[in-house]
Amino acid sequence: MVPLTELTAKLPSGAIIVVSRKFCESMGIEGQPVVSTPTMMMPLATAAKANAVQVTDLNESNKEEPAPDFSVDNW
Repeated sequence: MVPLTELTAKLPSGAIIVVSRKFCESMGIEGQPVVSTPTMMMPLATAAKANAVQVTDLNESNKEEPAPDFSVDNW
């Protein structure tokens, strides 16, 4: 817990502060959602672009792979 007077004294008027979604909703404040990892925090739109993946369909492969060799022991 930090008094608001302490924050306003130390931070510039345009500072961006991360608060919970529930806090914003209860206060009627709109903001930008973020994604957080242990090492960084970024806007949700940026994170969606950064996490894009390329999908390869393995069934379209023209190469035939040999079947694995295995044996079964009946106990």
